Amino acid sequence: MSDPKNTHVLIAEDNEDLSIIYSAKLTEEGYSVATARDGKEALDSIRERMPDVLLLDVIMPRMDGLEFLRKAQKDPSLAALPIIVMTNLGQDEDRVQCEKLGAKKFVVKTELNIADLKGLIESVLPV
Repeated sequence: MSDPKNTHVLIAEDNEDLSIIYSAKLTEEGYSVATARDGKEALDSIRERMPDVLLLDVIMPRMDGLEFLRKAQKDPSLAALPIIVMTNLGQDEDRVQCEKLGAKKFVVKTELNIADLKGLIESVLPV
C-alpha cells in the first residue's frame, strides 16, 4: 500500500464540481493534488511536476483524453505514468480504445463510489 503523503495525483477534469469533489476527497486522504481543466493543461502541469498517477477525463475542451493518451503513448517520459480514465463513456469500445492507448484503468464516473477513489489509485501504483 502506498503512502498518500508521498503520492501526487493530477486530476484532468473539465467539470469543476467533479474536480472539486475528487480533489477534496483525495486531499482528505492525504494525497498531494493538482488539477487541470483539459489535456493541454495536464501536459503543462506534468512538465512542472510529474504526478504519481493521473485521473483523466475523456471529453474535455482543447485536448480531450484520447488525444492526451495518444501523445503520452509517444512520449517516453510519460510511459510509466499510471493513467486512470474516468469518463461518462461506458461503451466497451471506449474502454478497449483507452486501454490500447495505455490507460491502466477505465472507470465510468456514474459507477464510481467516491469512497473507492483511494483504492482505485492504489491499484495502479507500484507496490
